[in-house]
Amino acid sequence: MKKLFFFVAFIFAMMPAILFTACDPDDSIMPEPEPAPETDTIPQPIDTLSLQDTAKPVVVPKMYNLTYHKVVAADSLVKYTTQVSVQKLESDFKWLADNGYTAILPRDLLTIDTVKPKTVIITFDDGYYDNYLYMYPLLEKYGLKAEINVIVEWITEERKNGWLTWNECREMSQSGLVEIGSHSCLLHNPSNGGSYILGGVNGVGRETDESDEDYIARITNDLQRSKDVIKERVGIEPIAFAYPYGEGNAFINKYISELFAVTFLTHNGSYNPKNDLHLLPRNTITMSTQLENILK
Repeated sequence: MKKLFFFVAFIFAMMPAILFTACDPDDSIMPEPEPAPETDTIPQPIDTLSLQDTAKPVVVPKMYNLTYHKVVAADSLVKYTTQVSVQKLESDFKWLADNGYTAILPRDLLTIDTVKPKTVIITFDDGYYDNYLYMYPLLEKYGLKAEINVIVEWITEERKNGWLTWNECREMSQSGLVEIGSHSCLLHNPSNGGSYILGGVNGVGRETDESDEDYIARITNDLQRSKDVIKERVGIEPIAFAYPYGEGNAFINKYISELFAVTFLTHNGSYNPKNDLHLLPRNTITMSTQLENILK
């Protein structure tokens, strides 16, 4: 009887260990963990406002127009600020070429999609024979292009008073290196030798007591005639006009803009060629001008 008592007591004492061993599965037969329930992944919108501080700034294309007038044979012959020597002109053209600049024509502005850095427009005003004699060969030498805005009434088939001839205009235009633009027919003070009249009516200025109708007709008739003559003599209708003396006014500008796709003033500065192409600034180049100070 005593032995039976000890046996039963032993069994009760061992029960916790037996139950623990039976409930402690081996690691090798543990069941795989159940995967997390699938959910539809919804992409979160990008907070564009938070990116503004790190976004690259938009680069606005910037162009410069460089304008010349008369070219003389030597530095010692320069008498006016609108004149440069052929040595100065070649130095400028060489600097442009050596520094990777490309010169395009005003007409190119109408079709160009992207303006590359270091793009300029070179213009010559009035229509002097020296543009053909000195400037034209330098364009070919340095791989550049230029526009000449001619005073139409002073250009003839035969040489007269140091001006270009229509044959020279045609030759340069056909080369693809030169574009012929308008500088008016008779709005450049022919009665005063083309010089500015202090206190007088200059260029597209308005005469005293001139009615709106008469003013519009006088200016637009002159400019339309300049277009017609250039087209007849050169074979290509001009799309560019350079204001005589670089001056206009808000009233007449809108009528001039209807005649020409591109118009030029003579105020210094740069511009965005993807914007309006009227009243564009031009930087007048003199003997003392350093191009690197303009084309920054």
